[in-house]
Amino acid sequence: MPVKILYDAECPLCVKFASAIRRLDHTGQFELLSLQVHFSIDSSIPLEELEKNLHVIDVNGAVFVGEDAFDFILQRIPAAKPLRSLVVKTSSSGLFYSGISRIKRWTKSRYSLNKSCKHCRR
Repeated sequence: MPVKILYDAECPLCVKFASAIRRLDHTGQFELLSLQVHFSIDSSIPLEELEKNLHVIDVNGAVFVGEDAFDFILQRIPAAKPLRSLVVKTSSSGLFYSGISRIKRWTKSRYSLNKSCKHCRR
């Protein structure tokens, strides 16, 4: 069973993100599923939360949200390895997320860049 990546199929930016993941996923480890379809089948995660953040559900049912979801995806796509350094860096104190502010800005920019998308106008 593949890992599920839930994306907003009504958001042009999210659809482009999903397309990029499909192109990079050479092993078929991910199933890209619109959050709208997922919510109609399983409403355990509130729709408002699904619309706010990227969600990944692994094969064991564990849910990763936001930057943890990005990190989960980047760890599993070899071609994305260079991008991972933007998100996770090592330091003497362990792991810290240097790219979190970038990811949060990207998520917020979704709302300002896509005025035609009803979910992006927040």
